Amino acid sequence: MSSPRSTALMKVFVDLKNFELLLCQDGQPVRRYPVVALREGLAAGTFSITEKLINPEPSLGTRWLGLNKPPLGIHGAAFDNGLEPCHGIRLDNPHLEDLYALIPLGTQVEIAKTPCEFQTISLPNQFGRFPATPLAFPVVPGPRSYIVQKGDTIWKLSRRFKIPMESILAANLLPDPNRLEPGQIITIPLPWPKK
Repeated sequence: MSSPRSTALMKVFVDLKNFELLLCQDGQPVRRYPVVALREGLAAGTFSITEKLINPEPSLGTRWLGLNKPPLGIHGAAFDNGLEPCHGIRLDNPHLEDLYALIPLGTQVEIAKTPCEFQTISLPNQFGRFPATPLAFPVVPGPRSYIVQKGDTIWKLSRRFKIPMESILAANLLPDPNRLEPGQIITIPLPWPKK
């Protein structure tokens, strides 16, 4: 599986104090995941993703994001009892799979002992609605992350996912809804269940 190519600057921030991992795009957080476990003695520092593997081995869960300081990496929970040692940062498998799909090789990973503060601007979209918070934990099932591909438009995505264009626009704060950039991450809300 090839990594998504994006003009957006992606960065992973690991907060050792609060046990959480944030994915940032262009300096703003777009995803927040709870950290299940940390490697004992994990030190603060700046690293990069140099390896991406699917189903690396049972003790690492479903995905492996290797850092440029082996044997450190971001990995999932073991399939059995989860008592295997942590090799860096452990996330629940569904959260790791979401993160894995969103970041390319070379993504910078900053591990820090103090929380990172962001100034998140919340503005209503053209319908006067506020988008769903980008910091919500991914929920299965729930809104899905989508990486914009070349040629995508809001109209094409509404046809593809069988939801109204207004639903996509309401779930995202898009600077220009008529222009989507390849590599941009947007939220695709799931349709309401039929009665």
